[in-house]
This record gives sequence, structure tokens and C-alpha cells, in this order.
Amino acid sequence: ATRAFNLMGYNPQIEFLPWKRALTAARIGTVVGILTCAYTEERQKYLSMEVAISTFTNGFYTRENFSGPAPKSLGDVAGYSTAANSAYESLQALKNAGYSPLAVRDTKQALRMLKASRFDYYYAAKEATDFQIKRLALAGQFKFHPIVEKAFFFCFSKAYPNVELISEQFRKTLKHMKENGEYRKIHAKYR
Repeated sequence: ATRAFNLMGYNPQIEFLPWKRALTAARIGTVVGILTCAYTEERQKYLSMEVAISTFTNGFYTRENFSGPAPKSLGDVAGYSTAANSAYESLQALKNAGYSPLAVRDTKQALRMLKASRFDYYYAAKEATDFQIKRLALAGQFKFHPIVEKAFFFCFSKAYPNVELISEQFRKTLKHMKENGEYRKIHAKYR
């Protein structure tokens, strides 16, 4: 997103905020947009979610040598202990599926606990978790079982001045970045 805005002639100011505060800023139009976010009907009321910027693959991580089932759906881990990050929607998804998951503070803690057999399945986003596995030098110690893939968007605030023009320019710039390979190179740095 930063590179796309730079190519458009902007010098974006990225600010890390708690998610609810970021949503409020987008709702009232004090920011051009937020990233990344998944589509929901509620958000569609005040956000334009037309520009997919990445994908999000949610699934279960297990220890490399774990002998339990290789899940293909949320229901496939019944009877096993599960965990998810307390700040992410994956925790609520497990609860909605009838589980009583362990709420972990962050991905680093979750990976260490999974490695130590504190639970059997860690439900999380592949892209961010794989990045942490790489950072923590834990490659080869876990298996990933994909459950669902969704698009993540740069969500433009419908209340921001001239947002339609900015959004259209962003869409064209991102398309060009994909065509010339720059998009792929940026994503490759985090894999």
C-alpha cells in the first residue's frame, strides 16, 4: 500500500492503532483508509472494499510429528485441544463452532505453546504465522492445514474527501504493480 501511494505521488503516513479505533477513524473519514480488512456487511456501510491487496488463509497448525487428523473444516478437530489469538476473529470462529479454545496473547506465544504440546491445533492466518515461524527460526516444526481463503482489502473510507478518485488511482497503480512484478516481489519479502 505504501509503495502504491508513493507511485501515486503521495507520502502516506501509516499509523498503527487498535482495530476498533482504526474502524472509527475510517467511519468518520479522518483517514483515507485502513489495511488490511476482510469484507463484512457492516463495514460495507462505511468502507469501500473493492481493492483486494492480499489474501488471507486461515487454517490449523499442528506440530510436525502430530498424529491427529489433518483437518479440512473447523468440525474436524472435535475432541482435540485448540487455541487461537485472543485479538483475532479466529478465536470467535472456534467458539462459534462449539469449541472452548485457549486464548493466546500472540503468535509467538502460541507457537511456543504448540511446540510444547500445550494444545493440539492452533487456528490462525497462514501468512502472518509463517512470517513469525521464519523470524523465530522454527521452520520445519509445524504443518499447516488450510480451511478457508479470503481476500484482504485496502478499505477506503467512504467519508474521506475525493475518496472515489483516490481509490480508482490506487486500483490502477496496484494493477500496474502486479503486471510488472513489483507486487509479487514485495510479498515475497515476507514469506
